[in-house]
Amino acid sequence: MGNMKVFLKEDEQVYLNGAHIRVDRKVSIELLNKPKFLLEHHIMPIADVDTSLKQLYFIIQLIIIHSVPDDEGRKLFQETTRSVLEKNQSPLIAQLVKRVHCCVARGREYDALKMLRNAIREQDQNEMKMGNKSEFGALSLAS
Repeated sequence: MGNMKVFLKEDEQVYLNGAHIRVDRKVSIELLNKPKFLLEHHIMPIADVDTSLKQLYFIIQLIIIHSVPDDEGRKLFQETTRSVLEKNQSPLIAQLVKRVHCCVARGREYDALKMLRNAIREQDQNEMKMGNKSEFGALSLAS
């Protein structure tokens, strides 16, 4: 696999190996190895964490961008995953959480975040249509 280029717009931010970086102009950064990073638009602020899926997303995000020891973040993820599966009544949510868990267990945190982003987006859209906020709103597993 070759090097990766990240393109940032003026005033855009990136979280790179725990460092919070903001650029003052349009730039491209070539990553010569495989650092852990998230772009600004993929960061979920703590204030937005109001469902179990968002909680899982936030924990995976912490594993990627913060200097939380890997085993602590993964332990928190395991406990939260178990809790979500115990509380959840939706087979679709349970299936999604199990898929996310497998991704994280295999070190594929970015794939897990993508699945959760898609599910959260769909859940939010369904809630807007229905006019209510349900912890486990209807969603499909198209991710």
